Amino acid sequence: MKPLVFNYADHEALKAENEALKEANRWIPVSERLPERPPDFIGNDGMLRFVSGGDYLVADTENNVYEAHYTFGCSSMNYFWYHNSLTPLQNVTHWRPLPEPPQKG
Repeated sequence: MKPLVFNYADHEALKAENEALKEANRWIPVSERLPERPPDFIGNDGMLRFVSGGDYLVADTENNVYEAHYTFGCSSMNYFWYHNSLTPLQNVTHWRPLPEPPQKG
């Protein structure tokens, strides 16, 4: 039987990679931060209208999980989460980026 060799440097690198993966995949409380604000959208009249964010997974106070779109309303200076582009979501408590799609092959 071959002896098991423990390499401390490899262990530390794996620990750091594990922590980075945990951070990248955690649910982020909206009280901690919101997604970064994307570039402004200027309407045909030259007025700042809204800022369309991106798509995320969100959870609400009832632990329902939705795929939602993040929008920042410039006239109200508030952010909004929309499910299916039509339904505004209320009581969103956490969010996280969508996972990467599966790779082909």
